[in-house]
Amino acid sequence: YAYGGGYTNHASEHEARIALATFFVTMLGDLRGYLSAPSPGSPPVADRERYMRYRAGCGDAPGSPLHILASNFVGSGQFDAFAAARLAEVAARRPVPDDAPLFSLASNHHRVNRVEFRPAEIRQSVRAVASRRDLPGRHAAVWSDSVRRRAADLTSPQAYPGDRRGAVAQLARDCAESSIILAETMMVLWTRMQEGRGLNWRKALHALEVLRYLLLNGPVGAVAEAADGLGTLRLLRNYSDALRGQNSRLVRDVASEVCGLVSDLPLL
Repeated sequence: YAYGGGYTNHASEHEARIALATFFVTMLGDLRGYLSAPSPGSPPVADRERYMRYRAGCGDAPGSPLHILASNFVGSGQFDAFAAARLAEVAARRPVPDDAPLFSLASNHHRVNRVEFRPAEIRQSVRAVASRRDLPGRHAAVWSDSVRRRAADLTSPQAYPGDRRGAVAQLARDCAESSIILAETMMVLWTRMQEGRGLNWRKALHALEVLRYLLLNGPVGAVAEAADGLGTLRLLRNYSDALRGQNSRLVRDVASEVCGLVSDLPLL
Protein backbone atom coordinates (compact mmCIF):
# COMPACT_ATOMS: atom_id res chain seq x y z
CA TYR A 1 0.00 0.00 0.00
CA ALA A 2 1.11 3.54 -0.72
CA TYR A 3 0.24 6.25 1.77
CA GLY A 4 2.30 9.14 0.46
CA GLY A 5 0.28 12.34 0.27
CA GLY A 6 -2.81 10.62 1.65
CA TYR A 7 -3.19 8.15 -1.24
CA THR A 8 -4.84 4.84 -0.38
CA ASN A 9 -5.16 1.66 -2.38
CA HIS A 10 -8.89 1.22 -1.89
CA ALA A 11 -9.68 1.74 -5.58
CA SER A 12 -7.29 -1.05 -6.59
CA GLU A 13 -8.73 -3.38 -3.94
CA HIS A 14 -12.24 -2.68 -5.26
CA GLU A 15 -11.21 -3.45 -8.84
CA ALA A 16 -9.36 -6.62 -7.82
CA ARG A 17 -12.43 -7.84 -5.92
CA ILE A 18 -14.59 -7.23 -8.99
CA ALA A 19 -12.12 -8.98 -11.31
CA LEU A 20 -11.83 -12.08 -9.12
CA ALA A 21 -15.59 -12.34 -8.56
CA THR A 22 -16.21 -11.93 -12.29
CA PHE A 23 -13.82 -14.79 -13.06
CA PHE A 24 -15.39 -17.19 -10.56
CA VAL A 25 -18.97 -16.30 -11.48
CA THR A 26 -18.06 -16.91 -15.12
CA MET A 27 -16.52 -20.29 -14.30
CA LEU A 28 -18.90 -21.53 -11.61
CA GLY A 29 -21.83 -19.19 -11.19
CA ASP A 30 -24.34 -21.12 -13.28
CA LEU A 31 -25.52 -24.19 -11.34
CA ARG A 32 -26.85 -25.72 -14.54
CA GLY A 33 -23.27 -26.00 -15.81
CA TYR A 34 -22.17 -28.69 -13.33
CA LEU A 35 -25.27 -30.14 -11.63
CA SER A 36 -27.59 -32.73 -13.15
CA ALA A 37 -30.30 -35.09 -11.91
CA PRO A 38 -29.54 -38.81 -12.47
CA SER A 39 -33.25 -39.48 -12.97
CA PRO A 40 -36.46 -37.44 -13.01
CA GLY A 41 -37.41 -36.32 -9.52
CA SER A 42 -34.08 -37.22 -7.96
CA PRO A 43 -31.86 -34.54 -6.34
CA PRO A 44 -29.10 -33.09 -8.52
CA VAL A 45 -25.51 -34.22 -8.14
CA ALA A 46 -22.14 -32.96 -9.33
CA ASP A 47 -21.53 -33.89 -12.97
CA ARG A 48 -17.94 -33.63 -14.14
CA GLU A 49 -18.62 -34.44 -17.80
CA ARG A 50 -21.44 -31.93 -17.93
CA TYR A 51 -19.16 -29.23 -16.56
CA MET A 52 -16.45 -29.89 -19.15
CA ARG A 53 -19.06 -29.78 -21.95
CA TYR A 54 -20.38 -26.56 -20.47
CA ARG A 55 -16.91 -24.97 -20.46
CA ALA A 56 -16.27 -26.17 -24.01
CA GLY A 57 -19.52 -24.52 -25.07
CA CYS A 58 -18.27 -21.30 -23.48
CA GLY A 59 -15.21 -21.38 -25.75
CA ASP A 60 -12.69 -23.21 -23.58
CA ALA A 61 -11.36 -25.48 -26.32
CA PRO A 62 -9.27 -28.54 -25.37
CA GLY A 63 -5.69 -27.48 -24.77
CA SER A 64 -6.57 -23.88 -23.92
CA PRO A 65 -5.41 -22.47 -20.56
CA LEU A 66 -8.92 -22.35 -19.10
CA HIS A 67 -9.68 -25.88 -20.32
CA ILE A 68 -6.56 -27.12 -18.51
CA LEU A 69 -7.57 -25.18 -15.40
CA ALA A 70 -11.10 -26.63 -15.50
CA SER A 71 -9.74 -30.16 -16.02
CA ASN A 72 -7.49 -29.89 -12.98
CA PHE A 73 -10.33 -28.46 -10.92
CA VAL A 74 -12.75 -31.23 -11.92
CA GLY A 75 -10.15 -33.87 -11.10
CA SER A 76 -9.65 -32.57 -7.58
CA GLY A 77 -11.68 -32.90 -4.43
CA GLN A 78 -12.37 -29.18 -4.55
CA PHE A 79 -14.96 -29.71 -7.28
CA ASP A 80 -16.99 -32.12 -5.16
CA ALA A 81 -16.70 -29.90 -2.09
CA PHE A 82 -17.77 -26.80 -4.01
CA ALA A 83 -20.71 -28.56 -5.67
CA ALA A 84 -21.83 -29.97 -2.32
CA ALA A 85 -21.75 -26.52 -0.76
CA ARG A 86 -23.82 -25.04 -3.58
CA LEU A 87 -26.33 -27.92 -3.31
CA ALA A 88 -26.66 -27.24 0.41
CA GLU A 89 -27.40 -23.59 -0.33
CA VAL A 90 -30.13 -24.56 -2.79
CA ALA A 91 -31.64 -27.15 -0.43
CA ALA A 92 -31.78 -24.62 2.44
CA ARG A 93 -34.01 -22.33 0.33
CA ARG A 94 -32.83 -19.30 2.24
CA PRO A 95 -32.42 -15.84 0.73
CA VAL A 96 -28.85 -14.76 0.09
CA PRO A 97 -27.94 -12.35 2.92
CA ASP A 98 -26.62 -8.89 2.16
CA ASP A 99 -23.27 -9.70 3.79
CA ALA A 100 -22.69 -12.79 1.61
CA PRO A 101 -19.56 -12.98 -0.58
CA LEU A 102 -19.68 -11.04 -3.84
CA PHE A 103 -19.71 -14.35 -5.76
CA SER A 104 -22.96 -15.40 -4.07
CA LEU A 105 -24.59 -11.99 -4.44
CA ALA A 106 -23.77 -11.75 -8.15
CA SER A 107 -24.78 -15.35 -8.90
CA ASN A 108 -28.07 -14.82 -7.08
CA HIS A 109 -28.66 -11.62 -9.06
CA HIS A 110 -28.44 -13.59 -12.30
CA ARG A 111 -30.78 -16.33 -11.09
CA VAL A 112 -33.42 -14.04 -9.58
CA ASN A 113 -33.46 -11.66 -12.54
CA ARG A 114 -33.06 -14.44 -15.12
CA VAL A 115 -29.91 -12.90 -16.56
CA GLU A 116 -27.82 -15.18 -18.76
CA PHE A 117 -24.39 -16.18 -17.42
CA ARG A 118 -22.52 -14.61 -20.33
CA PRO A 119 -19.21 -12.76 -19.77
CA ALA A 120 -20.52 -9.33 -20.76
CA GLU A 121 -23.57 -9.59 -18.49
CA ILE A 122 -21.50 -11.05 -15.66
CA ARG A 123 -18.99 -8.21 -15.76
CA GLN A 124 -21.79 -5.68 -15.66
CA SER A 125 -23.74 -7.33 -12.84
CA VAL A 126 -20.70 -7.98 -10.63
CA ARG A 127 -19.63 -4.35 -10.88
CA ALA A 128 -23.16 -3.16 -10.16
CA VAL A 129 -23.50 -5.38 -7.08
CA ALA A 130 -20.02 -4.55 -5.79
CA SER A 131 -20.72 -0.81 -6.09
CA ARG A 132 -23.98 -0.86 -4.16
CA ARG A 133 -23.53 1.36 -1.12
CA ASP A 134 -26.35 -0.27 0.86
CA LEU A 135 -24.53 -3.60 1.24
CA PRO A 136 -22.66 -4.35 4.50
CA GLY A 137 -19.55 -5.37 2.56
CA ARG A 138 -19.38 -1.92 1.03
CA HIS A 139 -19.72 -0.30 4.45
CA ALA A 140 -16.88 -2.47 5.74
CA ALA A 141 -14.63 -1.38 2.88
CA VAL A 142 -15.35 2.31 3.49
CA TRP A 143 -14.85 1.86 7.23
CA SER A 144 -11.56 0.04 6.69
CA ASP A 145 -10.39 2.84 4.43
CA SER A 146 -11.21 5.44 7.09
CA VAL A 147 -9.11 3.55 9.66
CA ARG A 148 -6.11 3.55 7.32
CA ARG A 149 -6.54 7.26 6.66
CA ARG A 150 -6.50 8.00 10.37
CA ALA A 151 -3.32 6.00 10.89
CA ALA A 152 -1.75 7.54 7.78
CA ASP A 153 -2.51 11.07 8.98
CA LEU A 154 -0.94 10.34 12.36
CA THR A 155 2.26 9.10 10.72
CA SER A 156 2.49 11.69 7.96
CA PRO A 157 5.63 13.84 7.69
CA GLN A 158 3.37 16.90 7.62
CA ALA A 159 2.08 18.49 10.81
CA TYR A 160 -1.06 16.83 12.18
CA PRO A 161 -4.09 19.14 11.86
CA GLY A 162 -5.39 18.89 15.40
CA ASP A 163 -4.70 17.24 18.74
CA ARG A 164 -2.28 14.51 17.73
CA ARG A 165 -1.90 13.08 21.22
CA GLY A 166 -5.67 12.84 21.64
CA ALA A 167 -6.03 11.24 18.19
CA VAL A 168 -3.41 8.59 19.02
CA ALA A 169 -5.18 7.86 22.30
CA GLN A 170 -8.51 7.47 20.50
CA LEU A 171 -6.92 5.17 17.92
CA ALA A 172 -5.54 3.00 20.73
CA ARG A 173 -9.00 2.77 22.31
CA ASP A 174 -10.49 1.80 18.95
CA CYS A 175 -7.80 -0.86 18.47
CA ALA A 176 -8.79 -2.30 21.85
CA GLU A 177 -12.39 -2.53 20.65
CA SER A 178 -11.66 -4.30 17.36
CA SER A 179 -8.82 -6.54 16.23
CA ILE A 180 -9.58 -5.50 12.64
CA ILE A 181 -8.79 -1.87 13.48
CA LEU A 182 -5.56 -3.01 15.10
CA ALA A 183 -4.57 -5.04 12.02
CA GLU A 184 -5.33 -2.12 9.67
CA THR A 185 -3.37 0.26 11.89
CA MET A 186 -0.35 -2.03 12.11
CA MET A 187 -0.31 -2.41 8.34
CA VAL A 188 0.04 1.35 8.00
CA LEU A 189 2.71 1.54 10.70
CA TRP A 190 4.93 -1.12 9.08
CA THR A 191 4.56 0.59 5.71
CA ARG A 192 5.51 3.96 7.18
CA MET A 193 8.62 2.48 8.77
CA GLN A 194 9.70 1.17 5.37
CA GLU A 195 9.05 4.56 3.75
CA GLY A 196 10.86 6.58 6.41
CA ARG A 197 14.06 7.46 4.57
CA GLY A 198 15.69 10.77 3.72
CA LEU A 199 13.25 13.65 4.01
CA ASN A 200 10.56 11.19 5.09
CA TRP A 201 12.29 10.26 8.32
CA ARG A 202 9.30 11.55 10.28
CA LYS A 203 7.19 8.72 8.86
CA ALA A 204 9.36 6.17 10.66
CA LEU A 205 9.55 8.30 13.81
CA HIS A 206 5.79 8.86 14.06
CA ALA A 207 5.04 5.21 13.28
CA LEU A 208 7.36 4.11 16.10
CA GLU A 209 5.75 6.63 18.46
CA VAL A 210 2.26 5.33 17.68
CA LEU A 211 3.46 1.74 18.13
CA ARG A 212 5.03 2.65 21.47
CA TYR A 213 1.73 4.14 22.63
CA LEU A 214 -0.16 1.02 21.51
CA LEU A 215 2.23 -1.20 23.44
CA LEU A 216 1.86 0.84 26.61
CA ASN A 217 -1.82 1.75 26.41
CA GLY A 218 -3.45 -0.37 23.71
CA PRO A 219 -4.71 -3.95 23.50
CA VAL A 220 -2.63 -7.03 24.30
CA GLY A 221 -2.82 -7.93 20.61
CA ALA A 222 -0.47 -5.02 19.87
CA VAL A 223 2.32 -6.95 21.61
CA ALA A 224 1.91 -9.92 19.27
CA GLU A 225 1.74 -7.61 16.24
CA ALA A 226 4.94 -5.85 17.28
CA ALA A 227 6.70 -9.15 18.01
CA ASP A 228 5.96 -10.29 14.46
CA GLY A 229 7.91 -7.30 13.16
CA LEU A 230 10.72 -7.44 15.69
CA GLY A 231 13.27 -7.83 12.90
CA THR A 232 12.22 -4.52 11.37
CA LEU A 233 12.36 -2.82 14.76
CA ARG A 234 15.88 -4.09 15.39
CA LEU A 235 17.04 -2.71 12.06
CA LEU A 236 15.63 0.68 13.00
CA ARG A 237 17.83 0.73 16.10
CA ASN A 238 20.70 1.38 13.65
CA TYR A 239 18.73 3.86 11.54
CA SER A 240 20.92 6.36 9.65
CA ASP A 241 18.81 7.27 6.60
CA ALA A 242 17.82 10.78 7.66
CA LEU A 243 19.75 13.65 6.11
CA ARG A 244 20.70 14.99 9.53
CA GLY A 245 22.35 12.98 12.23
CA GLN A 246 20.14 14.31 15.04
CA ASN A 247 17.03 13.18 13.17
CA SER A 248 18.43 9.69 12.73
CA ARG A 249 19.19 9.61 16.44
CA LEU A 250 15.55 10.42 17.27
CA VAL A 251 14.42 7.40 15.25
CA ARG A 252 17.06 5.17 16.80
CA ASP A 253 16.10 6.19 20.33
CA VAL A 254 12.40 5.41 19.88
CA ALA A 255 13.19 2.18 18.01
CA SER A 256 15.44 1.05 20.88
CA GLU A 257 12.72 1.85 23.40
CA VAL A 258 10.11 -0.10 21.41
CA CYS A 259 12.47 -3.06 21.01
CA GLY A 260 13.06 -3.02 24.74
CA LEU A 261 9.33 -3.11 25.42
CA VAL A 262 8.68 -5.97 23.00
CA SER A 263 11.60 -7.96 24.42
CA ASP A 264 10.54 -7.43 28.04
CA LEU A 265 7.06 -8.91 28.38
CA PRO A 266 7.05 -8.73 32.23
CA LEU A 267 7.62 -4.99 31.94
CA LEU A 268 4.68 -4.63 29.55
